[in-house]
Amino acid sequence: MNKIRGYLLNAAKNKKIEITESLVNIPDDKNLKLSQANNKLILILKDSSDTTLNGYALIPKKEYKLSDGDLIKIDENITYSVFYEQGKRKSLDNPPDQANKKMKIASIFKTAKASPAIKTAAKQGDGVWKKLRPNVIAYIPENIKETSKVASFDLDGTLIKTKSGKRFPVDENDWVLLFPNITEKLKEISEDFKLVLFTNQRGLHNADDKVNAFKVKVTNILEKLGLTFLVFISTDSDKYRKPSPGMWDLLKNVTEADVEESFYVGDAAGRPGNKKLKINKDHSLADRLFAQNVGLKFYTPEEYFLDAPKSTYDPPKFDPSKVETGVYTIDLPKTPEMILMVGSPASGKSTFCKKVLIPAGYVYVNRDTLKTAQACLNAVKKALQEKKSVVVDNTNPSEEARKQFVLCAKNFKVPCRAFVMDVNTDMARHNNKFRQFTENTHQQVNDIIIYTYFKNFVQPEKKEGIDEIKKIEFKLDFENSDVGKYYRKFFLEK
Repeated sequence: MNKIRGYLLNAAKNKKIEITESLVNIPDDKNLKLSQANNKLILILKDSSDTTLNGYALIPKKEYKLSDGDLIKIDENITYSVFYEQGKRKSLDNPPDQANKKMKIASIFKTAKASPAIKTAAKQGDGVWKKLRPNVIAYIPENIKETSKVASFDLDGTLIKTKSGKRFPVDENDWVLLFPNITEKLKEISEDFKLVLFTNQRGLHNADDKVNAFKVKVTNILEKLGLTFLVFISTDSDKYRKPSPGMWDLLKNVTEADVEESFYVGDAAGRPGNKKLKINKDHSLADRLFAQNVGLKFYTPEEYFLDAPKSTYDPPKFDPSKVETGVYTIDLPKTPEMILMVGSPASGKSTFCKKVLIPAGYVYVNRDTLKTAQACLNAVKKALQEKKSVVVDNTNPSEEARKQFVLCAKNFKVPCRAFVMDVNTDMARHNNKFRQFTENTHQQVNDIIIYTYFKNFVQPEKKEGIDEIKKIEFKLDFENSDVGKYYRKFFLEK
């Protein structure tokens, strides 16, 4: 008897492959070898290929332990999700018996005490909770409706509100349905659509007790509605938090979903407020931008459930779709010079240096690498002594920060130019999130650091001893077109 219980799922082709000891390859790619150790599947790529694991390229011959919810993408049409089962094995084609249902619910709420809420939850026991990503929890029903049409909804402020009247719920029982007709409307749409919840719940991050309580809350809401939902919960500020489209991508790995035939309803729509409908100003644009990122038709709760007219909204301050695509063209002298990069974190300074200045032979000086201002100054002096041009890739936000480098250029009798990145606060914040979402090793810069930079920023002036001040417009120049398309998604919530 094999130790591992579960299956590989190709949702696009509705194909399940049971995990057994004889499963030694991914069927669609013999280059991917499978083995088992310590109750985990082990994946090994024999030779180089375009296969990715959770979006990252695989290194040939290296062993990868597969976790529950991992995604193995072979090509644009073939992606397998890893699902492990716990306890007694069930059939992959037939519904579990009542004993298995009881076992499953007990494991889901194992840290919660017996209560009326748990008893209610047990009635909704036709699915399982899974951790699809470190910060994404999902409820996957046993029998998902066989349609590509998706009716998706936010939760708080869209389907429910607090019973207490407070802005945030006091516990898992502090909720009532937002409108009297919600159940009727959802039952009507469920005839032709599969129902999905997408909710941001950052308060659950690294809080197991809160997670269990929220599972109880969601299960009781589904029991109240008497309907089957897939549920996706984002618990952190990563690429799966709305408005980023990550949770929709995870949905597509679980079941088929056609954007053209689907829609999304949410209350975070950027509305300035409506006294007639007694609607306060929305706290963000996250739901509207999530729908726009995915390509879904969008409705506010009032528009969908109450047939209210289309609402006005305040557009986001920064629109990544309007960022120009192009290649930097800069005139560079043949004689030595010093360039001071000036710009906030995530303003594109380093990318500009790597694409334009370093290939032209400029010595690259950066405090993140050298750690201290003095070490940077020493590196600049060394470059100029060797008659080489040099670029200082620091934020250089003030005259004081720039002074020693300007003086050094003067002492060596070389011109000093300041290249100022033409990027505002929201663009820098967007770039910061883009790097976080696409670079595996990138450490996100806290927004407070970016806000502080712009608050204290002092524009460079020629009176400091700078020979030329040049604005550098941020441009998109990605070799991978898919990366460029992803950059144009909205990552900021307002």
